[in-house]
Amino acid sequence: MLLRVCRIIDILVAGLIGTLIFISFIIFLPVFRFIRFLTYDTRTRKPRMFTTFNMSYAGFVERGMEWRVLDQDLDSFFERAIVFLIIADVQNTIIAKDGGLIIIDNKHLFKDVVWLKENFRFLYILLSFIYETMLISLLVWKHSIDFSRVRGPFYEGLLGLAQKCLNGIPYIISVHADWDRMYKETGQGVLCRYKFIDEIVERINLFFADSVISFFPAQESYLLRHRARKNRIRLSYVPTRFYELFSKIDKSPQQLKEELHLPLDKRILMYAGRFSVEKYVDDLIRVLYEIRKSIIDSVLVLIGRGPAEFELQRLCTDLGFSEQDVIFIPYQNHSNLAKYYLCADVHLAPDGGSSMREALFSGKPVVGYNIWTVTEFIEDGKNGLIVEFRNIQKLAEAVISLLNNPELSHSIAENAVKDAYSLYSAPKVYAHRKKIYGELLKNRYPNLEISYEES
Repeated sequence: MLLRVCRIIDILVAGLIGTLIFISFIIFLPVFRFIRFLTYDTRTRKPRMFTTFNMSYAGFVERGMEWRVLDQDLDSFFERAIVFLIIADVQNTIIAKDGGLIIIDNKHLFKDVVWLKENFRFLYILLSFIYETMLISLLVWKHSIDFSRVRGPFYEGLLGLAQKCLNGIPYIISVHADWDRMYKETGQGVLCRYKFIDEIVERINLFFADSVISFFPAQESYLLRHRARKNRIRLSYVPTRFYELFSKIDKSPQQLKEELHLPLDKRILMYAGRFSVEKYVDDLIRVLYEIRKSIIDSVLVLIGRGPAEFELQRLCTDLGFSEQDVIFIPYQNHSNLAKYYLCADVHLAPDGGSSMREALFSGKPVVGYNIWTVTEFIEDGKNGLIVEFRNIQKLAEAVISLLNNPELSHSIAENAVKDAYSLYSAPKVYAHRKKIYGELLKNRYPNLEISYEES
């Protein structure tokens, strides 16, 4: 009863505050625009970008993803890029880096107010949004930001839309997932517990975005269904620098196994990524159970963290696996993760994801399910193997065929490296991204000097 009362109060108070803000916004919008006009730096210079990440800097480091922020070869294109990390969990206010990249690592104002987040979700989101919009607006004015790029069409998308309305700067949304499928698998929304609210926010953001970056060709149909405008959708793959890391490792797989304390006499099946329901990691444990019936000397290495970790460990116990059979390893930085990739005999990527693209550079075969996040990148029998969705037996048979046929495994892996380098190498992807940014800025800011070099 108390919970229901809290939810009613939450919706009413958030609705009232939201209405007052909307009215104030309409009244004072000309004032914001005038201030923006007075403070905007009209000198010819390279553009300035503002981008958001729904992860703290510490989280990026833990997952070995800091290069996505710090190593994007921005100097040749941007004078200054400001990266705002939402939901930060460290005390640092500003982390500066040579070359003009500034990271704003903001400790979330309401993060420690647990009762507010749990009992008044809408009010929590609204207050957070007001606070972060004000903070971003100050940064946009201070640094004369030209445009923003936000990750995802939900909360971060609203932050970008707010800056477009308040300061007149265009915003780009990058869409990296099929949220319809994620909702179907998990039953949970992204922004709040109500899916219809997520859909409304998503469609508003996609419709008003000046450009929408899609990471998969097949994603265009999803974006069109959710009201993105066709002439604003741009394809740009997710970049990876793993080919550089692999080239720097001069140790054999056996030496790397010894260094990483992995079993020297076992065939290694590997998965790297988040442990969650929609990633189908539990299927991989069941696959190992089937494989063990014919290939005893095989182990499964799971690298990552996530909400389903406890359930996965319990499944291992139920199937009689020990800690030496299924090895759980926390997130690794990219240098270490590259070593694990080279130790693996087969990489398992049931739902695709970034780890699948990384593994393609490793010279090891990849196996995934017949879903579009896999089939967009894998051609069955050429640069990987694809099996029927959630068919444990077929997945086990595909892995066994690779373990028992070194020639097939080598041929598939060799083709994978060639295809991956032509599509996902960081220099190629960033050169294409800069074209997308330049296209947007050239139309909006004709006096800006837009320059970039193909890599």
